[in-house]
Amino acid sequence: MRRSIFLILVGGFLLASVMLVPLIGCSEKDIPVIVDEDEILRYMDNKVIALELFRINGLHRPVTYTVPFDDATYHDSVIGHGRSREISLLPLKVKNYNGDSVLNEAAFADYGIYGSRVREAVVWIHDDFDIEVTRTYPDRTLIDTVREGLTRGAFFLKLGDDSREYVGWLLWGFAGFRTESGLGVTLETSSGNDFRGDLAYFPDAPKTSVSSIRYVRLTNMDTVHPGDTLLVETYKTTNETQLPTTQLITDYGADGIFSAVAYRHEEVEFGDSVSYETPNPNPRLYNLLHIQKINPNDPTRRSSFVVPYRSE
Repeated sequence: MRRSIFLILVGGFLLASVMLVPLIGCSEKDIPVIVDEDEILRYMDNKVIALELFRINGLHRPVTYTVPFDDATYHDSVIGHGRSREISLLPLKVKNYNGDSVLNEAAFADYGIYGSRVREAVVWIHDDFDIEVTRTYPDRTLIDTVREGLTRGAFFLKLGDDSREYVGWLLWGFAGFRTESGLGVTLETSSGNDFRGDLAYFPDAPKTSVSSIRYVRLTNMDTVHPGDTLLVETYKTTNETQLPTTQLITDYGADGIFSAVAYRHEEVEFGDSVSYETPNPNPRLYNLLHIQKINPNDPTRRSSFVVPYRSE
């Protein structure tokens, strides 16, 4: 009888131990690890809205043109591309004067009806394009590679909790350049919507110290109706120190990728105007007018910026 009782006790202990092991394993696997930066970048890589605003396709096309500071015929072709991304996000926890980890109140901002404790984040996307430039003269042909830099910004708000898609992060605003470009554009549509493409187009700023970005809220972007004729004119901005005399303008038009060259001389405020018909229907909700600036004093490097608009 004693042996039977002993066997029952031992058997019961072994059975309980076996049942406890999978329970312990499950509790370890069910603990999620949330990394806000990873979720924001996953949003950038998957959401159509982000893919349209930060695309590289359609920003260039092989184009032949002339410039006022040279008697050659130029031809451009993109032969290489590189991208880097820089994310700014204030930490949720900081150390106080005692060395204890406490909630970082500076990481939250009041957005009224959207929430009184909202976190902000900024992603800067920098693209470098290697462009093969062929210059054809009457007696010779020269081929060079120039580097064009384009920086765009994404402004995010966390408007939901960690149970929501992308743990609550939402793309809220867009920046077409990182610093004021020194060259603006005016845009006029055949349906009567006129707007500017300089720093005034990006009036908003973060409410925390997360970044110095200036952005336009996605819902406040100007609209261009499908099939509108878009007139683009470049002009000199107030802080411009050295004027690029040639601007390459690229966008999607009714017949595919549209590209044109606009010039402006030193002594005039406004440059050439270019116009084109936009697609109807337009397959993209968010569109980009891409402008390259060619400086005659440093033709080996180009800067560029984009002006976004909605198609409705």
